[in-house]
Amino acid sequence: MTGPQINKNSFFGLQNDYDKSEIVVLPVSCGSSAAKQIINASLQLESFDEEIRIDISAAAGIFTSNLIIKGKKNDEQFVDAITKEINKHTANDKFVVTIGDSRYISAAPIFSFLKKYNDLSVLQFDAHSCLKQIDKPNYAHQNTARHIIERTKKIVQIGVRSQGKDENEFRLQKQIRIFYTREIKLGMYGDNWHELINQCLSDHVYITFDLDVFDTSIIPNVELPEPGGLFWDETLNLLKLIGLEKKVVGFDIVGLVPSKNYIQSNYIAAKLIYKILNYSFVD
Repeated sequence: MTGPQINKNSFFGLQNDYDKSEIVVLPVSCGSSAAKQIINASLQLESFDEEIRIDISAAAGIFTSNLIIKGKKNDEQFVDAITKEINKHTANDKFVVTIGDSRYISAAPIFSFLKKYNDLSVLQFDAHSCLKQIDKPNYAHQNTARHIIERTKKIVQIGVRSQGKDENEFRLQKQIRIFYTREIKLGMYGDNWHELINQCLSDHVYITFDLDVFDTSIIPNVELPEPGGLFWDETLNLLKLIGLEKKVVGFDIVGLVPSKNYIQSNYIAAKLIYKILNYSFVD
């Protein structure tokens, strides 16, 4: 019996059979090689998770889809194209991981999963609240969450440390729950802030993760870096808690700006993907 085929263009190098895989990795490009660089870095990962003692690549199977490239599409057409592609996978009950560069592509998988789960909560890790006024049909980093809130109010933001006055007024009006990084660091949510965030979420959770939520000492080359972000262990502790107590249905990782000077960021992004997968599938 032969094992899965090795493919350097697939996450972990494992191009498993689609029908036998529970997980689909969907790489997306708006012009950069971010998704490709993260997939390449994933070849260096250890398949065994020493923390929770599982190998999700073997237990659930990971299928990597073909790269979706923006090309000549405008932003709205591109979001629609990604959404339609993800709809195919959610119809087959796949756990979809979307990897891309620009923040606005996160709208596509969220739109798709909102159709599948009526009670879906969106947990947004981001240095920015992304609540700027929408100049329709424009999609941009600055208004991604605004597009999402047009379809659901069940969104919780964590790690925000840059926000305009208009965005603050909008989040107060819509009663959006935001856990600001500075307030977390000052202990304003108490020692159990992880549990407090977890309690804000419904049973089904979609995670949208911009790498700029991290402190720049961890991943410096992101699209819009902000000082004073979250650190690795405290972030993973939250992701683990959510994975254990909620049903994570999918997630996306965005914001990486590939750089020859900081290739370690590619590996950290790949490691983050694998950790979230392990947390999401642990019994």
